[in-house]
Amino acid sequence: MGRTASTVPQLSYAALAATCAAALISAAGAANDAGAGVAADPACPACAAEEASLLQIGSAASARQGTATVVDWVGPCSVGDHVTCRGTGKACSGAQCCPSFNGSGTFPCPSAPADSANLCQAPAKLQNCLFEAVPAPNASWQAANALEAAWDAELVSVQAHNFVRKSVTLANGQVVGYLERSSNCSDGRTLLAFHGLTQVIYDFIEFVAALDAPEDVRVLIPDAMGHGSRIPYALSLGDKLKGWTAKERADDAVAFLDALGDVPGVVDVYGWSMGGATGLSFTAYHPDRVHRAALVAPAAAFTEGVLEQTNEGNLAANFRSVAQAVPWLEAIGMPPAAARQGAPLLAWQRAATLVDPKYWGRMWTGLLSDLGPDAAAMVANCRGKADLVARAGKSVAVIIGTADAIVNAGVPDAIAEALGPEHSQVTMLPGLGHYGDPSDAEVTIPAPAGPVAAKWLGYV
Repeated sequence: MGRTASTVPQLSYAALAATCAAALISAAGAANDAGAGVAADPACPACAAEEASLLQIGSAASARQGTATVVDWVGPCSVGDHVTCRGTGKACSGAQCCPSFNGSGTFPCPSAPADSANLCQAPAKLQNCLFEAVPAPNASWQAANALEAAWDAELVSVQAHNFVRKSVTLANGQVVGYLERSSNCSDGRTLLAFHGLTQVIYDFIEFVAALDAPEDVRVLIPDAMGHGSRIPYALSLGDKLKGWTAKERADDAVAFLDALGDVPGVVDVYGWSMGGATGLSFTAYHPDRVHRAALVAPAAAFTEGVLEQTNEGNLAANFRSVAQAVPWLEAIGMPPAAARQGAPLLAWQRAATLVDPKYWGRMWTGLLSDLGPDAAAMVANCRGKADLVARAGKSVAVIIGTADAIVNAGVPDAIAEALGPEHSQVTMLPGLGHYGDPSDAEVTIPAPAGPVAAKWLGYV
């Protein structure tokens, strides 16, 4: 069934650390702009106090590390500082008005003084960067400091890989932030990349960079529904927010391409985890838009262990504290020591989104909501989507770790059996989990998956 094994090369663990450091940064700014508050979590009484502490710790970290790649996120500032207006990227300082954003009317600069309510068309700031002094360093601060170099690397990765941050308005009025690497050829190919749950577009650069796609390939990485630039819309749904299925995310990707209006023909598809599930649905339900697809650990069906935890209400992706972040990082394949190192900063970034305790849990359950009641039904659902892909004559590669504790082991076989050896390939990465290697902190999945996907997509 086209199954191959791949030898995993050794690489720096900085890539995963950078993911931890950068995850949810633009989401933090977007949610803060929307005016959401940190709500009490009855399942974690200590979380609110810890979140408040983490936010203070993170303020100083943000001040030192800068915000070069996240134009919508303004780090801590003083009254009158030169900062960036939300959404437009225009500069402002102190008692000035920012241009209207999404019909808001002009609004006060993030560094405007507190008495600026009547200064602009909209009285309230869409973002406030003024802050009080932070407390002395503590244990969490010391652990977060270890990731600063990785964060700095993430901040320059956009420019290093020739990406530009852009936005586009969909037909339904939603504004979608995305990264684009332009092609040097007007009739070149286009790669549509789908990031994973709780990630933002910057996190997926390492996956795309590992492809080493030719310069004539245009690369698009849009924010997924409910992520990054799209958190404000999700929050506006209130209690109606239920998350989104992979099919709904695939339909949204079509709306994204249509809104761009300059993507002729078919696209190559590349996705990881939730993005892999989105890629499978995109190929199944919109085959006329697809050339080929390469899916890394596609979350199209889940393991019995994950479903048991979900049914018990133990949603690892919905972590709210350092202690809760550790099991999540371990679940995606980080060794225990590395998970403990990455958890403090990741927890601060989750706190900085300022969403209520149910938000990311809803993103999680939304993804699962149409897959079936148990693992067997989910694998059958995956097979049904693969059958649609087969009928359309499209080809799909699955790249997955042998130690993946998230994705059901039946997923790659279901896809390969439906498509047959001529239209499918399964590559097993020895020892890899969903993202990392549980036994080796120096190994993460983007680097070994990239060359396999590049060959499958015809980039080499």
